[in-house]
Amino acid sequence: MRTSLCCLLICAFATPAFADQIEFFVTGAAGDGLLPGNISPSTTSNGSGDIGMTGIIFDTDTNILSVDVEWGSENGFSDLTGEVTLLHWHGPTASLPPNNFGEVNPQILINFGNSLNFDPSPSGGGLVDTYFLSSDQEEYY
Repeated sequence: MRTSLCCLLICAFATPAFADQIEFFVTGAAGDGLLPGNISPSTTSNGSGDIGMTGIIFDTDTNILSVDVEWGSENGFSDLTGEVTLLHWHGPTASLPPNNFGEVNPQILINFGNSLNFDPSPSGGGLVDTYFLSSDQEEYY
């Protein structure tokens, strides 16, 4: 599950939270959260995680994406088999949830692994950061 978390966010979908904010949820074929069964391609790891306290929210007025994700036993989940080596957000899939579970868009919109706030630890890692989206990136949200 080292690199698997990068692909899991593909299964995220959005629902309007406020007129100018979109809240994202991480859901896949295995249920809610960063779960091995939600990874595409699937993995046999038992590592897990989920959205943190502040969630994943895109503000359409400011074009700022706020991201809070966490994994590992120190955060109340199962440990990964090794450090997370990739963490990024892919472009949209051809289908909408739940029909998109298992689909992968190869286009990477945001590389979260470049953040100074990215902690790759298998037992207590995560990311809390904000990103200003370009007009090209913003059109996908």
